[in-house]
Amino acid sequence: VSDQAKTNTAHHEAGHALLALRSDTSLYKATVIPRGNALGHVYMIGRDEHQQTREEFLNSIDTAMAGRAAESIIFGEDKITSGASSDLAKATKLARSMVASLGMTTYGMQASDVTNPQQYKMLAPETRAAIDKEVDKILAASYDRTHKYLKANEISLRRLAEAMLEYQTLDSAEIKAAVNGQDVGVLVRKRLEEEEKMREKEQQTYGGIPPFPPPIEFLPHPNMGTPATGPARNEKL
Repeated sequence: VSDQAKTNTAHHEAGHALLALRSDTSLYKATVIPRGNALGHVYMIGRDEHQQTREEFLNSIDTAMAGRAAESIIFGEDKITSGASSDLAKATKLARSMVASLGMTTYGMQASDVTNPQQYKMLAPETRAAIDKEVDKILAASYDRTHKYLKANEISLRRLAEAMLEYQTLDSAEIKAAVNGQDVGVLVRKRLEEEEKMREKEQQTYGGIPPFPPPIEFLPHPNMGTPATGPARNEKL
């Protein structure tokens, strides 16, 4: 991975993390360590996705759009990477559900199956056009809102990206410290020491196999040409 790709990824993930903090999402950690086709991730504690409010949907859309907004602020609109495409796909899927399935917008109370692309294509052209128009409004408002927030907090955005480049992985406490301009290194060293002790304990107790972690969801920054298909959950961290 090139230095420029690492820098892009760090600012992209820092954008996600800052919006997750703003919306009081249970942020778990952020990393710029590549995994599979993804160059970085922001991980969050699993939430009850069966009982989400309109505000929570909008917060999720803002968080998804934040990587793209961060890249725009730091590098310019012409330098936004293809990694932002997966975020746009996730945000679009969420917005489409709000409009056509959940009755959370001015579109109306009709319910259509929009989670399946094939089913969506079977809707009447005028229905798709009306849904897409409402989705575009949600995404445009979200991007504008997110861009303004990150621009107003650009110092924090840069601090967090720099800390991620230096330490590669930060937990929620370390992310908050970086945002506030505090010494992240002390916290990282303490965490690494605790993780080493935990590994030694697991080796003795479980024979090297760690106990099951809590389920989490993540917002990946994928490599070029690998857009995500929607919200993902990771059970194996």
